[in-house]
Amino acid sequence: MTTPNTSSWRGGDADGEMRSWCCGMPLAEERRLTPEEAADVRSEAARLKKQSASAFLGIFGGLIVLASLSRALGRGSHAVGLEIALEFFAGFAGVSWLLLSAESPLRRSEKLIRDLKQGAIRVFRGEVKGKDAFDSAQTALIKLHALQPAEGRAQTMLVLPEARRVWSVNGRRVARWVSARSSEVAQQPPFAAMAAQWLAPTGRADAGELISTGQRELSRAERTEIRRCIRRHWTRPLPAAVVLTAWLLWPVAAAWWTGGAVRASDWSSGVLTHLWAVMADIAMGYGLLQAYKLTQDLRDGSVQIVKLTPQERSANDAEAAGAPKKAQVETLVEYLPVSLRLWTEDGAPTAWRRLAG
Repeated sequence: MTTPNTSSWRGGDADGEMRSWCCGMPLAEERRLTPEEAADVRSEAARLKKQSASAFLGIFGGLIVLASLSRALGRGSHAVGLEIALEFFAGFAGVSWLLLSAESPLRRSEKLIRDLKQGAIRVFRGEVKGKDAFDSAQTALIKLHALQPAEGRAQTMLVLPEARRVWSVNGRRVARWVSARSSEVAQQPPFAAMAAQWLAPTGRADAGELISTGQRELSRAERTEIRRCIRRHWTRPLPAAVVLTAWLLWPVAAAWWTGGAVRASDWSSGVLTHLWAVMADIAMGYGLLQAYKLTQDLRDGSVQIVKLTPQERSANDAEAAGAPKKAQVETLVEYLPVSLRLWTEDGAPTAWRRLAG
């Protein structure tokens, strides 16, 4: 795809706006919880608290059982060491999961209580045209038959903002806990529709569609979104890359500091860690490359527009081809000129933008 050689449609000082998206649907409104919904949220929070209390009792009960088994095995040094190791591992792992894991019953209960205090619920509404394999929440809802992607059919989903729990879909309560993360995405600015009306025909595709191209300026909201994406590309892989690379290179640093030589055993002692370090560095390099390309897109300050207009077919042509005449549908996409990332499809933000937050 070549960059169109046409003039840019300038949007002036238009800011555009940011909008939340979740599971392929835009945010329609944020409203108060109804008394029935608040009662159901309170009931689930209480149930999760009971689950966490039962888990605590199970952990301490397991420690008592382990201690009893160690006494039955005898008081030799090996038995005492086994007792200490098992008790420490079981207790530390169990309590850490309950207190620190975002998916533990205790943490989920705390988030539901915060939602009760806020008293708000977010309503996402729109068409879900297809399944996005990278959207874990959407995939889970489709497997539960709660969400049914279909063109021309509006879906409604309620999400608790603090817990990120999908509460209901199309009026039906989702019994299983499904966490859905929303992302703030820049909406297509108003002048984009005007720019799409002033495209220059540049040729035809293999299937006969007329190709029209043009470009427009990025809005301020779109520039803000790209800057945010640039930061994510290099900040997310940075901690792992720094820590693992430092671990990989510490034998060299130690040898330089002491004036000795690097031994082969120093490198072979942690092969798996070295592999992780290399993978982290590759991810860091890829992130920096993508950040550089998006920076160039930001400096360019425009998006390229491509419209495909199907070739008109008469009823006689359709009958001659042995197929019924179908409605002619135009396809309009926008993409960034340097990174070549799709920006919008028929006016809606593409999936990578909705999942980038």
